[in-house]
Amino acid sequence: MLGISWNARGLGRKEKRRFVRDLVKEHNPTVCFIQETELAVFDKNVIRALGEDILTRRIGVDAIGKAGGLISLWNERLLW
Repeated sequence: MLGISWNARGLGRKEKRRFVRDLVKEHNPTVCFIQETELAVFDKNVIRALGEDILTRRIGVDAIGKAGGLISLWNERLLW
């Protein structure tokens, strides 16, 4: 089992989402934890950009303003 944990300091920029997606594609983790997303809402485009095809399940906590925000993603095929 491989996990990735990253303090993103914001996922609003496409470059940061692309960075996460590239990490996910390169390492094929079972789980990925991202802190400090600074996103008030996780829409489908953000989730897709993070590697939805590999990390098939997720749960998150929205940020309040620019404070916080968490998302946990996992590959259910590898975890169970």
